[in-house]
Amino acid sequence: MRLSDQISVTRGAGSDTTTYLGAFNRGMIFGDRRRLSIDVNPYSKFQTAQVDVRVLERVGILVGIPKCFVKVTGVTVS
Repeated sequence: MRLSDQISVTRGAGSDTTTYLGAFNRGMIFGDRRRLSIDVNPYSKFQTAQVDVRVLERVGILVGIPKCFVKVTGVTVS
């Protein structure tokens, strides 16, 4: 498990936030719901020799062992 003392600033500096800590590698199950799809369009930006790439992935997440996680509230961002 990795710990960090930083929290996302996109939630607003100085506001109370909630975060979840836990053993994601043991308590959470990730599943592939649809195969990875990669689409390439080499013609959209032909003049600048650039390529458009679109990658799609659909993933399912299941909390397999809820006791592996803890909810921490009242964390403030400074």
